[in-house]
Amino acid sequence: MDKEVVNLETLIENSPKKEKSKFNILKYFNGKNLKIIILLIVFVVALILIMNLSKGTSKNVSSTVSSNTYTTSLEYSKMLESKLESVLSQVKGAGQVKVMITLDGSPELVYAMDSDSKVSNSSSGGTTTTSSQTPIIVSKNGSTSPLILTEILPKVKGVIVVSSGANDVSIKLDILNSVSTLLGISTDKINVLKGN
Repeated sequence: MDKEVVNLETLIENSPKKEKSKFNILKYFNGKNLKIIILLIVFVVALILIMNLSKGTSKNVSSTVSSNTYTTSLEYSKMLESKLESVLSQVKGAGQVKVMITLDGSPELVYAMDSDSKVSNSSSGGTTTTSSQTPIIVSKNGSTSPLILTEILPKVKGVIVVSSGANDVSIKLDILNSVSTLLGISTDKINVLKGN
């Protein structure tokens, strides 16, 4: 058996040595190839940046030109109520909080207008100027709608807050001042009540 082991050892020693099979990437990085690889990397990075920038601007333009998701009075008041409830429930000692808000009017949309004025001469020698305004119409996906510049949201008319911790005067005062500050209304338009 020892003889066979020696023979195996001598076979291994005498066999042609194979170079370890590591991928030798350095052989590709010589003069001309290195320049080509660097240019390819720069090109791919530039292409990715250009694609990302063009996606971002096209999304912004389409959302500002025709965004037909305008707020109704009910949606606006519900959104304000929800935000106030989440903030006021964080006041120490306030406990469970419910809010109801009434609004003075409804949201108004301000349209982009195209002005046109005409001057006409009358037979008596006088001139009259007539001007007219028409909304600017934009089309998207086969539908047309007027271009809306802004949406004016209604002012808050009154607020009722029901809080389980409102029996404590300091907590009631904290809630009153918080609502007044957050909504920008006077405290006489806010009523804080004790809840269950």
